[in-house]
Amino acid sequence: MRTKYKKLLLIVVLAMVYFLISINTEGFYMIRTKGRCNNTMAEMKELRELILDTHYTLNLFKVTHFLAYGSLWGALRYNDIIPWDYDFDFGIVQEDIQSLDADKMIDAFIKKDIKLEYSAYGGFYKVRRHNVSGDLMVFSEYYQDGIMRRTGFESWIFFIQYRWYHQFPSYLIKKPLPLHQFIGKDLPVPRDGIEIQKHFYPNNWWKETIPEGCNRKSLVAQTVQ
Repeated sequence: MRTKYKKLLLIVVLAMVYFLISINTEGFYMIRTKGRCNNTMAEMKELRELILDTHYTLNLFKVTHFLAYGSLWGALRYNDIIPWDYDFDFGIVQEDIQSLDADKMIDAFIKKDIKLEYSAYGGFYKVRRHNVSGDLMVFSEYYQDGIMRRTGFESWIFFIQYRWYHQFPSYLIKKPLPLHQFIGKDLPVPRDGIEIQKHFYPNNWWKETIPEGCNRKSLVAQTVQ
């Protein structure tokens, strides 16, 4: 009987691991947005303003940051936010954060009416203002081996998923970072264009997934507002 339960537990664990691995694709944006084609002009305006104010504040404290995940796809393909995306993603470097006066940085965000919260479990900062938000994903070169890895307890619990999808060569964010047109401004991005996305999305980095019923031409037109 115990052997049967052990086998069942193993199957459940493997199924969970497979699920976590399989959802980390571009298609995950479709799952979270429920096939929504585009945000309203008001939502896009709020999100763009939050991105720029976050960028300004991080620059103020000399925190290395760069467009990542879905926001980087937006920059590379649209020079703007993915029309159906609902937040933004920056990668930041843990070593820069550790040398800061945290209270001063929090105060700087508060002055811009931005709420900053840290998730020790997820290893990221959540920035919020009004109805929009963004994630500042924290990366660190833990072992000085040339590999940047996501921080947080989750990265240790689901180490298989994080090893496959949330690490990349450190040279890709060697300073000075290149700039790329995004939401009408030049924002920092990783080196070598799409290269970092091959590490974040190894199964389908070459493929653009658009929500069912959406047309790319109309989406491109909607990003210019």
